[in-house]
Amino acid sequence: MTEMESDQSRVRAQLMETQQRLQDVLASTAMFVWSASATGKMLYCSDSVVKVFGLSAQAMMDEPLAWVPLVHPDDMAMVRSMASQETTGRTAELNYRIMGPQGHYRDIHSFVRIRRDEQQRVQSFDGVTIDVSDRAEAERALREKRDLYDGLLGLVPDAVVVHRHGRILYTNLGTLALFGIADDVSPVGRSILDFIHSDHRRMVRNYYRSVASRKEDTGEVLAREFIATRADGREFHAETLSRAVLFQGETAVISVIKDVSERKHAEMELRHMAYHDALTGLPNRRHFAESLKALTQASSTVRGEVGLLLIDMDRFKNLNDTYGHPFGDHALRQMVTRLRAALPAGCTLYRIGGDEFAVLCETGSSAQAIAERLLEPFTVPLVLDDVEFFTSPSIGVALFPVHGDDGDLLLKHADLAMYEAKGLGGNRCVVFRSEREAQLERRLQLEVELRRALERQEFRLCVQPKLDLCTRHVAAVEALVRWQHADGRVTLPSEFIGVMEDTDMIVELGEWVLHEACAMARAWQERGYAPLIISVNVSPRQFQLRNMHAVIASVLASSGLEPQWLAIEITEGLLIHNSTEIARTLMQIRELGVSVAIDDFGTGYSSLRYLQLFNPNILKIDQSFVAEMLTKPSYLTIVKAIINLAHNLGMIVVAEGVETVAQAKALRKHGCEYGQGYLFGEPMPGEDFLHAFLEPSPASLSPAAGRPTRVSTDG
Repeated sequence: MTEMESDQSRVRAQLMETQQRLQDVLASTAMFVWSASATGKMLYCSDSVVKVFGLSAQAMMDEPLAWVPLVHPDDMAMVRSMASQETTGRTAELNYRIMGPQGHYRDIHSFVRIRRDEQQRVQSFDGVTIDVSDRAEAERALREKRDLYDGLLGLVPDAVVVHRHGRILYTNLGTLALFGIADDVSPVGRSILDFIHSDHRRMVRNYYRSVASRKEDTGEVLAREFIATRADGREFHAETLSRAVLFQGETAVISVIKDVSERKHAEMELRHMAYHDALTGLPNRRHFAESLKALTQASSTVRGEVGLLLIDMDRFKNLNDTYGHPFGDHALRQMVTRLRAALPAGCTLYRIGGDEFAVLCETGSSAQAIAERLLEPFTVPLVLDDVEFFTSPSIGVALFPVHGDDGDLLLKHADLAMYEAKGLGGNRCVVFRSEREAQLERRLQLEVELRRALERQEFRLCVQPKLDLCTRHVAAVEALVRWQHADGRVTLPSEFIGVMEDTDMIVELGEWVLHEACAMARAWQERGYAPLIISVNVSPRQFQLRNMHAVIASVLASSGLEPQWLAIEITEGLLIHNSTEIARTLMQIRELGVSVAIDDFGTGYSSLRYLQLFNPNILKIDQSFVAEMLTKPSYLTIVKAIINLAHNLGMIVVAEGVETVAQAKALRKHGCEYGQGYLFGEPMPGEDFLHAFLEPSPASLSPAAGRPTRVSTDG
């Protein structure tokens, strides 16, 4: 073999090896290479054609155009026109469908090079044909998903925005609606910060940067709220949920932005309801507690002062009990109006209870002066539905840090000062004093002990005689209560009545006294003693119950005591609470046949108008005038004036606190009918009174059988 023959043999071997490698590569793919004559006869076809057309390479070459019947009818014209394309020297591409080996159409993509002679006649075709069904299917699926996502995002009312480095890359229709962008204007390319309020842009920019720094595959979603701006400049509360995504091959941020203005408004409404009183609109107890804590902590840092005022409205509960809560609500609103008007800047008013208020003053040094200013608006009565009602504040003042180095202690001391103000009669302000703390705490402890005393029935009834100053016979008795402790100690009313007046306990005690007194008077009559009028003190709070006359009628009926033997005593202070309603109630009580006496006349709100309006049966001269009338001419003048006034109005007069014979004689001389005091007898148990003052007749049970004992007042 010559050297040339050896080279040719080596080239043929290399060519066969290359062809085999090409066949192996094509066999592993859905691709085949082919070459055909101008008539369509297949000159060459790789074996991999069987994977695409389902025909062997040999069958393709033996039978010209054997593959044409496999072409989808709709694509046939396009395939036949391929030879007419002006693609000399260039590669043409053709997409069509053929019936595949599995019996359904496949997507085919062919690259064809058409060879022509100088007269542009087709000489041959060389091509590569690929089965792209999987790719086409994937592209169709992708298009469907894209259409589906676009359709879904078009239905979303919220804005969906894809952005990178703040620049908008994609938006849905909801974005246009949310930000008020015209339909023919695309926000793509604009900065998303254009739609953020200027005050919030820095915060939102940092937020989006933080989102973009997350990994796309974590799916971590971050939320943030901000103020957004519409195209017309209007603002709204917005919330965005964002996460990092891949978009167009790079990390971007997808944000869903929604208008949460209604929710924010509802949240603010709920917060307002949680921190404000529904009736008055004032900050409530919860708001007060948080404000007190914050203000004292801040003042502690800057070494400032805080003033705390605690306010309790005197006699307000009586108003509620008398007229009902709706009436009381109107009164509260009037009170708040007056308190607000009297407060200077730097002070906040809170409603912390039914008729309890608090004021926080940022400047503690002026707290007492402010408290005194709050008293002034209540020197005139409230007017509600043509009804006048007097109320006044009892105010306790405590200063931070002088009276407490934290909010809780400051509140405790202001509360103690307020209780002291009420104990002094109300309508005043009291600044906390450390030396009074033990006394005030004792008052609170006394309230607890009194409630237990009511439960244990530790109260006892005593009576004190009232004498006819002319006949010197006992004409009546006054029922008085004593607190007898379990250990035998006795506490006088002056030590506990004030505390009970400030609570509901006085109502319970007052009704018990009324029951006991009527039952005692009736029992005396049944034992044969002469009937005596028994008088019972009725507290303002007890009296203001709408059913007071019904209570008296019920007690009289249950005890069997006839009404002419009962008198009720009221103080002048009661008369100013509500003259119209009190006059009506007093009239109802008098219609029962029960007498009405005004106690301590001359020490309270003495007024001819009240005497004319309420028309009592009896006036009682206060003991302070009786005690001084023989040494102070002015007091004697007052006593004589009261006696003359009462007689001119058809009333009888009882003098209290008669302790000397000279006082008794002077009173009798000036026409006073009855006297009451230690000269005639101290308060004593009922049985002791019977033995000391009445002479029963054992021969008869008639009321007339008992005769009063004559008491000497001659000295």
